[in-house]
Amino acid sequence: NEYDVALERAYETTKMFGAKYMVVHGDEYEFDKYKFSPERALQYNYEIYAPYIEKAEKDGIYLAFETVFEDRTPEMRRFCSKAEELKELIEKFKSPAAVCCWDFGHAHIAFGDDQADKIRLLGKHIKCTHVHDNRLKEDLHMPLFTGDSDLLAIRKAFHDINYDGIFSLEL
Repeated sequence: NEYDVALERAYETTKMFGAKYMVVHGDEYEFDKYKFSPERALQYNYEIYAPYIEKAEKDGIYLAFETVFEDRTPEMRRFCSKAEELKELIEKFKSPAAVCCWDFGHAHIAFGDDQADKIRLLGKHIKCTHVHDNRLKEDLHMPLFTGDSDLLAIRKAFHDINYDGIFSLEL
């Protein structure tokens, strides 16, 4: 299918450029075949990405599952829009190559004022970021301190988890 081809190309490009992280979404699902269930979505995403996690371990690459927010209907819910689901997916791989990319704007929409607590929940799994600001319901990729994210609380949460990864601005 098209996604498999795109994923393979993205992986090979990541490898070719010597990039350390390949950011992906853990929200893939076959809505045309199955009624949504978190358990099925977890297994479906695990099966898609497991071969890439195995390759990544050998190639020194990390698959970074990005925070996503809910923007679909309940029948077509976005898996991993809950921090607990994201953590469950990452831990299911039992591999250091499965990590989290914390997208500040996506997390602000998904978790609102609870974003700092969710950072602490994902803790050691967060290895890279997409840093930007936004307004609570709009994914605008604004410069920092121009939206309504509580960036001081977020900064403290990253300090609390001893984050030593990359802060990558996404504007």
